[in-house]
Amino acid sequence: MVTSLHLLDEDEDPHGDAARDATGHLVLSLLAFAADTAADTPAFAEQLGPEEGEAVRRLLDRRGTTATAPDRHTKLYPNYLGRIAPQDRDLVLPSLMNTLALVGTRDDLLARIATLEQAGVDELLIQPVIDPPTEMALLAKLLT
Repeated sequence: MVTSLHLLDEDEDPHGDAARDATGHLVLSLLAFAADTAADTPAFAEQLGPEEGEAVRRLLDRRGTTATAPDRHTKLYPNYLGRIAPQDRDLVLPSLMNTLALVGTRDDLLARIATLEQAGVDELLIQPVIDPPTEMALLAKLLT
């Protein structure tokens, strides 16, 4: 499973800027995919809720393209899976963060990882973007 990880500090907002920065690249990749495929494969975008659909529309608008524009690929995927721009944090919706990423306290993360393991996930691929060596060390420490 490809995901991202953000271990919350004490009393940290699970949907605050630090968590959005650590997970936003995955959320934006899903929104970009939904925007890119909306014309050809509408069933995927149609599965998104109203708030997520609105985020797709805002992403298209911000990138200056449409779901049917021939240049949409080059407009939607700059810095793909890289650190997001602060002005795009509002597109990183809590619902998508909760679905795509591992954000929580140590106990929360251990419980979610155990649930994933019980569901058959036997490999986690973490895509770190803020400070990759530190984020990977944190994952190793979390799992030992």
